[in-house]
Amino acid sequence: MLFRSGTNLSLILALLVMSVLFAIMSPHFLTLRNLVNIATYTSINAIMAFGITVAMILAAMDLSQYTVAAVSGMVMALMLRAGLPTGVAIVCALLTGVLLGLLNGVLVSICGVNPIIATLGTQQIYRGFAYLVSNGKNILISNDFLTFIGRGDILGVPVVVLLMIVMFAITAYVLKYTSFGRKIYAIGGNKNASYLSGINIRRVQMGGFVYCSVAGALGGILLASQVGVALPTCGIGSDMDVIASVVLGGVSLSGGCGKVSGTLLGALILQTISNGMTLLSVQSYWQMVIKGIVLI
Repeated sequence: MLFRSGTNLSLILALLVMSVLFAIMSPHFLTLRNLVNIATYTSINAIMAFGITVAMILAAMDLSQYTVAAVSGMVMALMLRAGLPTGVAIVCALLTGVLLGLLNGVLVSICGVNPIIATLGTQQIYRGFAYLVSNGKNILISNDFLTFIGRGDILGVPVVVLLMIVMFAITAYVLKYTSFGRKIYAIGGNKNASYLSGINIRRVQMGGFVYCSVAGALGGILLASQVGVALPTCGIGSDMDVIASVVLGGVSLSGGCGKVSGTLLGALILQTISNGMTLLSVQSYWQMVIKGIVLI
């Protein structure tokens, strides 16, 4: 089952306890509207965190994901401004994620650069590129379809929440039921043993980084659609929330173990904390302190 591990049980209990406390302290917490807000604001963070989960199980931390989101959002906005169809703009944004993920993968798997160093460097490169292609300016997006996927709903369920569920299902399936997923766990657990068993480590690492960056690109598309503007500053100040969700969800920093269900719970816990403290009018600076304490 998806939620049978001890770590997930602990996270579920923590989420329930926090929900009860916030419900007692604020009459607005358990309203349907607020619960939908929590799910909505969790969605994009969780979608990106699913990609980071794959990379971290592979023992390959990716620090560049939010900058991939920024570049992808910019590419989509520029394509729309040029008059290209919406579908083409979205595909180009996703392909941007593929290309940037491939670059990360090449640096790590072929050039042998440490994943943290490699993605810390590409983080700066991609952010600079986002500024360059936009001349440092925000690009407005006026598109009915993108507005629908960013802010719309289907039968009362926000589209971004539905996309999160789809991404969760895909990631869970890939990790649990495919040979690629089993190789990810094997390499993260013992790289040398995986090599001796005949696993093509470079290919799997490249695939992991691409998956992570595509998740980042999708997050960038949804963020731009939600706010109606592509931002070169996308993710600044929030980039560690994604990694925090994965770590809180029980994914090992050394690789080889972890579940995408834990990542989802981690993202829900962080958003629940933010939402509850906002309802209680807790200053944003104290919210940062409390989030750090919870993570530790």
